[in-house]
Amino acid sequence: MVSRHELYHSKCDETYSTSIKFISENPGFEQRLHLYLLIYEEIGDLIPFTNVNLDSGHYFPYSESQYLLMSSLELALQGFYSYAFFSLRSFMELGMLGVSFAAIDNEHIEVQPWLHSEGRTPGQRDIFKSLNRIESFRTFDTKFKLRERVSKTMGELGGFVHTRGYGNSSQALNLANYSRFSQKSLQMFEPFMTRAVTDVVITMLLKYPIGSQFLPIFEKFGLEMPLGGFLEEHQVALIFSIIPEDEREFLNTISKQSKEVQTILKYINSLPDITEDEREQQLKRHEEFMSFYRSKK
Repeated sequence: MVSRHELYHSKCDETYSTSIKFISENPGFEQRLHLYLLIYEEIGDLIPFTNVNLDSGHYFPYSESQYLLMSSLELALQGFYSYAFFSLRSFMELGMLGVSFAAIDNEHIEVQPWLHSEGRTPGQRDIFKSLNRIESFRTFDTKFKLRERVSKTMGELGGFVHTRGYGNSSQALNLANYSRFSQKSLQMFEPFMTRAVTDVVITMLLKYPIGSQFLPIFEKFGLEMPLGGFLEEHQVALIFSIIPEDEREFLNTISKQSKEVQTILKYINSLPDITEDEREQQLKRHEEFMSFYRSKK
């Protein structure tokens, strides 16, 4: 005899299969979903690791937000649309929070109370108050109303989090009281994901303007690249592909006007390219390390 739980889970499996069939038949839709997942994964390399913050936990807000972003898509594919929006809102909150901790390069200290669960997670007002300490954030916000659109997206997602009436309920999204495929609800997820990822990514680029520069990292460092703080050329091109042109130009201007960015850019470009022999030595060291690592498992 099939239990209620097994019957309910079978509905989830059925919904997931139908979702996969739908996105496979709509390759543009599928590519866009995976593009935004990939972009957020890539921009994690921009968060710097230093001798001061290396083991501070400053990276945790980003890593947790990345998990929430992936979870939101998985939940949507299984037909848990309201929970997908819940996870997407949490993604935005943690993505912005991580940058706010780093507003004045004191993230290794500012993250600690939250990291150790000492008090509530800062709300939007406190997050924006902290982000306003970043001059480029204030400048960008004045021109493009970033704070207003982030609040709008989080507010709309909050409608599902708090079940703001029938229209924001699971039953409205599924047209049932169980997991059920809805093309309309799945397609509704994509623009929310687009808005959420784009604005968190822009906020990160405003804090770390070096991320707007094409840097020959692989050519200069090979496999032994700096741990965080930089993006490679293909990563910058990928990330900028989702940002509107006028905002891209503004981000580039901010980056070009930063004395710190220009100093770093000049230094990296002045380095000699790594030789083929040096790259082979790096590869050998990498293989030796991986062999040792695997032997310990």
